[in-house]
Amino acid sequence: MITFDPNTSKQFNTQKEDIFVSVIQDGCSGNSLRIGKYEKYENSEFEKIASNLDKSVQVFSLPKHKKLLENSRITKVGQKWILKSENILSRCGCAKSFSVKSENERDNKIALLREKLRKAKKKCD
Repeated sequence: MITFDPNTSKQFNTQKEDIFVSVIQDGCSGNSLRIGKYEKYENSEFEKIASNLDKSVQVFSLPKHKKLLENSRITKVGQKWILKSENILSRCGCAKSFSVKSENERDNKIALLREKLRKAKKKCD
């Protein structure tokens, strides 16, 4: 289940439009969240995800993002969407972008080292 913060829940429940949640490659940590109006297309591979929104508002995502989004919390801070999930490995300083845990522990360690190097390089610049 995706849990939206109270203000965001109220906004989506008032609009009564289905929404689409997507994880895209963006930002300094590799991924960020995009949320928008869901458009139904024939033969689409979108899947419905349970949420804390009214039953009249459904949340959809691509199957490849479902594992990351399940049991997560989404908060809107200003114009940024912040995703909190146990599947996030690290995030950038502003918390907008994030890197995702891998099934392979070695890959996770390498990703964390890259993140530390990136942050150290930013301090030097």
